[in-house]
Amino acid sequence: MSLLLCARHAAVAVTNRCYGRLDLPPGEDPRASARRLSLALPSTTPLAVWTSPLRRCREVADELARLLKAVLRIDDRLAEIDFGEWEGRGWNEIERRDRVRYEAWLASWRDVGPPGGESLVAFEGRVRAWAGERGAHGDIETLALVGHAGVIRALRVLGAGATWDEALHQPIPHLEWLALPIARDSHR
Repeated sequence: MSLLLCARHAAVAVTNRCYGRLDLPPGEDPRASARRLSLALPSTTPLAVWTSPLRRCREVADELARLLKAVLRIDDRLAEIDFGEWEGRGWNEIERRDRVRYEAWLASWRDVGPPGGESLVAFEGRVRAWAGERGAHGDIETLALVGHAGVIRALRVLGAGATWDEALHQPIPHLEWLALPIARDSHR
């Protein structure tokens, strides 16, 4: 079991809206976020910084990699969950205008994705594939991840053995390092 350093991107200026794959800009200057993260590193300097292709993570990770003289690695599997047709819409609007599909999703949110979106099972599968690949390479302790709350929650489920209900109720603070256990066999 190795520990993976993860940090969530800065808070974005969106409230009560559905935004998984919505490509929002960082919530603060990426240089300031990267500086804060570099100063708070709890252990040795990572050799690589992995991230999502979405701007709110990628721009911070790019600056952090530059500061640390680390390699930047962007992987689509680290993108936030895809909410499909609901991306960018207010949750109240979704509930009001798309009530039947919204209620169906709420009743089976682990197995059913939003319209045109991704199920939790599929989302967890792609994060599992990334973690398994990294575990097999044995490089977990030499990298850091700047990611989304959903990805970090999935890693908690995969590595720390949390249930999704537990993972959803554990806070994922912005711009703070978390050390999550990742096993060599995370791909199962």
